[in-house]
Amino acid sequence: GVLGSGSVTEYVSKDKSQEYISVPWERSSVTLNEFFPRPDNDCGQGACSQLDTNTCLCDITLTEEAIFSGTDLPSRENILSNCYIGAFDPTVLTGYDLFASSNGVEVHVLGSETQLSTSAIFKVIDEYGEITFLKNLKSTIRWGESQESDARIKVTRTL
Repeated sequence: GVLGSGSVTEYVSKDKSQEYISVPWERSSVTLNEFFPRPDNDCGQGACSQLDTNTCLCDITLTEEAIFSGTDLPSRENILSNCYIGAFDPTVLTGYDLFASSNGVEVHVLGSETQLSTSAIFKVIDEYGEITFLKNLKSTIRWGESQESDARIKVTRTL
């Protein structure tokens, strides 16, 4: 998205540093307006804290995990359909070694690793015939407080 276009929201961290991420907010089925934490909706029904009359502050949690584990090399199709985070060519990075290669798939790991981890980098040919480097990483951002004690409200959001 483009800043100011409505598809990317500017976020200011508590320490006043700016962050920009595109968030797939829920939309009203009637107005198609996005539901996001604002003071006029109690900062997302209490999911976030209201700092002043114009500002909501949401806590976030970042979770990172390996998509593939163990020592078996996943197929090209599994890599392309499950890995979405790009990587640099591991041959230009310090400490990476070729771990395995088969059927058009290469995986590079940090020198001492003996199985696939979040730092593993796959080299595959994508559907356009281009060499693509993808990290073996699933990154999940959650925002807001989980209010599971109140069965009517579940305000933890996952991006």
